[in-house]
Amino acid sequence: MLEFSSLFVLTVFVATIIPGPGMLLCLVHGVRHGVRLSLATILGLTSVSVGQAAISLAGLGALLAASEQLFMLVRWAGAVYLIYLGIGMLVGSGKPMTPAGDGCCPQQAVTWRKLFTEGACLAAANPKAIVFFGALFPQFIPVGGAGPAQVVFMLTVVAIVSIVGSLIYAYAGGVLINVFQSSRAVRWFERCVGGTFVASGLALAVSDR
Repeated sequence: MLEFSSLFVLTVFVATIIPGPGMLLCLVHGVRHGVRLSLATILGLTSVSVGQAAISLAGLGALLAASEQLFMLVRWAGAVYLIYLGIGMLVGSGKPMTPAGDGCCPQQAVTWRKLFTEGACLAAANPKAIVFFGALFPQFIPVGGAGPAQVVFMLTVVAIVSIVGSLIYAYAGGVLINVFQSSRAVRWFERCVGGTFVASGLALAVSDR
């Protein structure tokens, strides 16, 4: 069906599981809201990731990579959003995170729509994902191009791996919630993750490509 399918799955998994803004957001939401609510974040991240993969398979990734102005526009929008999220965590309340029911914090009223939107926006904030998929897919497509079954297979792998990787981080956050029972611990956690988001945004803003 697809040459080197096992290697393709492994490559996508390794690229996904490496700590990045998306995985860190799942970790944060796992800590703040529990695994069940974090599913909304995961679905938001995954839906956009699959869309980015589809764009690359359609050949539009090459257009983004070739268009300096378009790439710069998307990149700057992504950088601003990452910095915005990071600053929000840096100025967090620092209130103890008390598990309740499935791990959700009662003092933080959230909705599935809000968490889904945050996940989707964060995934969309990374224009390099489209370029990455555009460089990755040709390595695993046989001569003659990808047929419908191969396209479905590749997009399915991206979706499943994204969900599994995100769940691992969200579950880890759900476990860590028992650790963050003091304002000091919460503040340090938020500062570390928030600082990482700000640094990622700045790095994206100043990068050449």
